[in-house]
Amino acid sequence: MSVTGIEYNQMRSASTGWGEQADEMEKTSKELAGLSVSGLAPSVQHVASSFMEAWSGYAHESADIASGFADAISTTADHINDADQVSKSWLDRLDGHLGPTR
Repeated sequence: MSVTGIEYNQMRSASTGWGEQADEMEKTSKELAGLSVSGLAPSVQHVASSFMEAWSGYAHESADIASGFADAISTTADHINDADQVSKSWLDRLDGHLGPTR
């Protein structure tokens, strides 16, 4: 646990989870983009193709959003860790000014 009370492992786990979600959504985007509508009736192929293209785009956008969340959480954890290291250093110095360890 950090000096500020933040659980690093939980933040790292959350970041990993969002990263995995981003990977899944990107995979889904590619799968939807690669689907063939040739087996459908000619009268609906255009609509089906438009539908797949739109949902492939939505999945890609979702992947970008999830990736952004993963990066933001990871960066925040890094900043908190850096701040904790500075705080620890100052607290250690303070201990040194109080006299020898008893």
